[in-house]
Amino acid sequence: MTLPRVSNDSSKLSPRTDPRSTANAQTSRTRVRTQPHYTSYYEDVQDMPRLPTSLLRRAYALDPHLPALLGPCRDLRTAQNELRWLREHVNGVANARRMKGVLLAKGALLSDLIQQRARGKPLQYILGSEWFGDVEIRCRKGVLIPR
Repeated sequence: MTLPRVSNDSSKLSPRTDPRSTANAQTSRTRVRTQPHYTSYYEDVQDMPRLPTSLLRRAYALDPHLPALLGPCRDLRTAQNELRWLREHVNGVANARRMKGVLLAKGALLSDLIQQRARGKPLQYILGSEWFGDVEIRCRKGVLIPR
């Protein structure tokens, strides 16, 4: 259904009959953010250079989990450090649960944490804390990460 125009002059169209305003209104309504806030990191991915294939191969040769971490880390040394921290975290969680009598599949948990990090979730949110000087600060979604 189309609404009648008020006049032939396109500058005097009412906002409801101007096709440009209805198109803008429709596109603004569809821009609802359903993803978590940390995915905004990847909004500029098209502007980022691609990772060289040789780097991906070298990372995979060192550890099969490393290529997934290269996206957010951008270099091999940082990815290795983050993988080490994630493994330490998984071991700590597994030990704590073992003390309670609950067994944990470490490999599945590690894979899940690596996937979260590969999607851009900050490492501090995954680990649950960040050191700031001599103080360990608990971090979760909605908490600014100390730097």
